[in-house]
Amino acid sequence: MRGRGQNGRLKRFVVVLIFLLGILVANGFLYYRVFKSWVSYQTEVALRKYNDIGMIVLRATLDSRAERLRIMASFCGGEQGESREKWAKAICSCTGAGARIGAADMDGALWYGNSENRDISEFEYYKRIMAGEKVAYEIRPSGFSGDGSLVIAVPRYGADGSVIGVLCEEYNCVELGNSLNSIDRIDSGATLVINEKGDVVFSYAGMNAFSDFYEMMEGMDHRGKDAVELLKASIRNKEKGFLEYVSGKRRRLLYHQPAGVENWCIISLVDAQAYQTEKGAMRRDLVFISTITILCFIGVAVLAGMIMYQIRQETEKGKRDFLTDVYDRKTARYMLERHLEKGGSGCCFFLDIDNFKNINDTKGHVAGDRALQNCAALLKREVRHDDVVSRYGGDEFCIWLWELRDEFIVRGIAERLVQTFRDEAEYTISMGVSFFAKGDAYEDVIKRADRALYFAKENGRNQFAFLPEHEQDAQGCGTV
Repeated sequence: MRGRGQNGRLKRFVVVLIFLLGILVANGFLYYRVFKSWVSYQTEVALRKYNDIGMIVLRATLDSRAERLRIMASFCGGEQGESREKWAKAICSCTGAGARIGAADMDGALWYGNSENRDISEFEYYKRIMAGEKVAYEIRPSGFSGDGSLVIAVPRYGADGSVIGVLCEEYNCVELGNSLNSIDRIDSGATLVINEKGDVVFSYAGMNAFSDFYEMMEGMDHRGKDAVELLKASIRNKEKGFLEYVSGKRRRLLYHQPAGVENWCIISLVDAQAYQTEKGAMRRDLVFISTITILCFIGVAVLAGMIMYQIRQETEKGKRDFLTDVYDRKTARYMLERHLEKGGSGCCFFLDIDNFKNINDTKGHVAGDRALQNCAALLKREVRHDDVVSRYGGDEFCIWLWELRDEFIVRGIAERLVQTFRDEAEYTISMGVSFFAKGDAYEDVIKRADRALYFAKENGRNQFAFLPEHEQDAQGCGTV
């Protein structure tokens, strides 16, 4: 039976191998015909990928900096009009390069740590915070460093929990853009963030030559006359999309999608021609690679299959007790804990061989080993295929019966096991039964089953036992 199964698996493996080989050969011939479109597709996939990564970095950057401001705002609390020197000393040291922190009271007077001040009462972010928003963002076209800047603002709370002002931090947009463009990305590419008006939030070097993103795009060569207007409409409608254009006689590709923050859009750019040249190196080696691959494919695949099979065999052996070929205690515990994590339940049979020491003393340890092997074989035979039989230690075994919580059924299985040893073995067993469910710990289940085993032995061995009701209550295990 086992040989037939192995032959069947081998035949399936050969069929799959031939199928994969056919796909490889067909792909080699089709490669020349679809190379250009394939590279374009790969470029678009890469753009989506790095755009998604950039969006994750964007949100993480904004969230972390807003949370940092909230923490600092706790130092800027107190009552309205409290001395600004108190908070200035606490937060001015936190200001890094390309950023500055300021706090404002109810009157909208914003003070920085260097005693510089300005009136922000008419600024949008101030109004939003005072209206009850937890965090607000605003792009300032000419920030403190001369470039565009982004202001992140959070409320300051008084002792009674009311809003008494605003704490904000202003960042240079180019410095922010470096956080997006420092991640691994396509060569000759960049990522930036704009609002629907085209104002740049997260910028990169070179963008300061333009008043906004759309001005830069209008200076490019486009296939369609209305390409920029269509791009604007797509961004306003919070759509995703690609745009191909030419800059400096080089083909470039743009991908945009909503950033998920405010009305912003995150945009990734790539020099498609440079990317195609990089991918085009594959074409020069295609014939050689295909030939070598076809010749080696079968051998490598067969060898890999044999290695994987051997690894599985060795891994499985490592999980089992060397004497009885049932699972060892460590593996059984891992399987139980995984089962409980998934919300599973069931019952545990904790058993040992009655008077096992006498077998070793009178018949020798070889006979004791045979008894253990015979016990394991009978246990595996009498339970379901998915249930787990394990050796706990010495002559003690555990059986983990998944999803069995019906006491009547469990009693029937336990009685059958005990009777099997009475009929077929030269020894008997005693067994304790414990139920388990999600929330139980491995040690608690074993402890309950061990206590039940103790009662089985106290009552004369050669039987199974559940915990008495008062023991169940004491152990935290209710009646099933």
